[in-house]
Amino acid sequence: MGKGLKGASNGGTAGASQVDDLKVRILASEPGTGDVARHIQEAKFSPRRNAFTSLIQVASKSRQPEKAIEIFEAMKTVAGIPPNTYSYSALISALARVGQWEQAEQYFNELKELARDGDPDMQLNTVTYAAMISGKSRALA
Repeated sequence: MGKGLKGASNGGTAGASQVDDLKVRILASEPGTGDVARHIQEAKFSPRRNAFTSLIQVASKSRQPEKAIEIFEAMKTVAGIPPNTYSYSALISALARVGQWEQAEQYFNELKELARDGDPDMQLNTVTYAAMISGKSRALA
């Protein structure tokens, strides 16, 4: 599947084959079945936040927004890793890419609210705005 995900940890780093295996299993799973969470729980390493963001981006490029949402939610609930601007931006982009503007806007507003609270990991950036502009232009087209 190409390069492994950055940011996977098992006390060190996960081998590329472990990461690629997780990526393949997640992308091949059926959305809404709980398989994403199960695959993450069964992984022989603990993916870090940037690995989850990378998975969300892969789901986005594969035009699988439901999968992107599941990865985002599993990052929070299964792995206990709070999202940051980059994971939110990747999710917003995944939704905007397929024209799911309203859902993208919900996550954008959630991030905006967290940014107002002063969390340094939750500041809107050019990637976030670009995803929103792209989504809005698709919605208007």
